[in-house]
Amino acid sequence: MRRIAAALALTLTLAATAEAAAQQATRQPEVYGFAIPPRWQEADRARQQNVDMITFVPQGQSAQGWRDMVILQVYRDMTALPAEALRDRTVSALKAACDDATASELQTGLTNGYPSAFWATACTRNSQSGGGEIAYFRSLQGNDNLYVVQRVWSMEPFDGDEPPTLADAEKQEAVSILKALTVCQPSDPAHPCP
Repeated sequence: MRRIAAALALTLTLAATAEAAAQQATRQPEVYGFAIPPRWQEADRARQQNVDMITFVPQGQSAQGWRDMVILQVYRDMTALPAEALRDRTVSALKAACDDATASELQTGLTNGYPSAFWATACTRNSQSGGGEIAYFRSLQGNDNLYVVQRVWSMEPFDGDEPPTLADAEKQEAVSILKALTVCQPSDPAHPCP
């Protein structure tokens, strides 16, 4: 009787494993989309290890001489990094590069069923560029990849107690750029594609 029960359990386990493998094999990879306003142009595209990075600047600016920049990063096969850890990494990098660096609290939620997060940073004076920087970040944690888009402003160095105020139109455009990043999973009702 025990042998029959063991054989039945093994058969059920193998059937469940085969079904899960078949579902994984037929699952289509997730798809991301990103739209940027027409005044922006691609300035650089690079791949470093498992990270694809596309840099955009407004017309009239370049990757070397920019005041405004948008960076889209796709971390391939990185699905286990929580938003808090990603934010902490950006803050650590800023603290190493800036005279003084601060970051906002993390705002989290779901976008099309995927975990998403938003935060902002300020760097009073970057030791490499000599200027101050403010950045908005948004991350989306997909099933296959981690996606991060950031909008960065370069400016004169500033006092950490009184960071410069951004124009409302610039903030609104930045938020719409961050929201333009989408991720979906074809044939998955939990993450529908448009």
